[in-house]
Amino acid sequence: MKDKCLILCDLDSTLLDDKKRITKKSIRYIKKIVEEGHLFCISTGRPIQGCIKYVNDLNISCPIITDNGANIYYPDANMEYDEFPIPLNDFKNLLNDIRDIIVCCAAGTRNYTFVQNRSLVPFWVLHEDSAHPIIEGVIADEIKEEPFLPSLTVSDDNRFIEAVANYSSIDYCLWGKFENGYSFDLFSKKSSKGNALLFLKNKYGIRNDRTIAFGDQLNDLSMIKNAYYGCAMINGVEKLKSEANVVTKYNNNHDGVIKELKRILKKGL
Repeated sequence: MKDKCLILCDLDSTLLDDKKRITKKSIRYIKKIVEEGHLFCISTGRPIQGCIKYVNDLNISCPIITDNGANIYYPDANMEYDEFPIPLNDFKNLLNDIRDIIVCCAAGTRNYTFVQNRSLVPFWVLHEDSAHPIIEGVIADEIKEEPFLPSLTVSDDNRFIEAVANYSSIDYCLWGKFENGYSFDLFSKKSSKGNALLFLKNKYGIRNDRTIAFGDQLNDLSMIKNAYYGCAMINGVEKLKSEANVVTKYNNNHDGVIKELKRILKKGL
């Protein structure tokens, strides 16, 4: 091996199959390349409590990117972390600006998960564990810590977007219109999967042509663009595939990540 590679990989519909598993074949190969000196980093929109099972399955000491880049954990340093949260006052002020159009909201912080109208929060948003107690109520009134990746459903998408534009520290991702309204994620403009890739590349002194990323959704777009090998899953959304410089030949149910990774690493990286 010439130099180590930095490999960022999304979880859902990328490394995970449709049954939410990492295959044994993928686990074996990932452990092998990490033993050879490469860095294989889970890069997910989930909070740490939503991905720790997969971290344990892999049993590798590589950085873990959570909350779409708002947190980076280091298992080899007792889970020390770098964090890029939304400023608390800006978040609270934004929630007050749009208070009348909020259908539901969930916001994770370092110590808690705050939930508003819990029965309407999409099932994929909440990842409960004993270390992150859930506090229910009007989040703008309850929250006292900086949030990482709040998820909101609102009744008026245009008004929401106009309100966010008033805050230079906050950006958003629109997931689409669902039964209860329009689903958005909020995040600090300092945090994204793409910025996490650049941060780790600089931290470990890795050359740009040794960076690889895999994803399937629009929240993966920034890391796909920032990686030298930006790999969209063949089962991914069309926008991501059109922006990537690699599209995998196999999907998430057929070890698409490691099959493409083998092909790239055979080039002698």
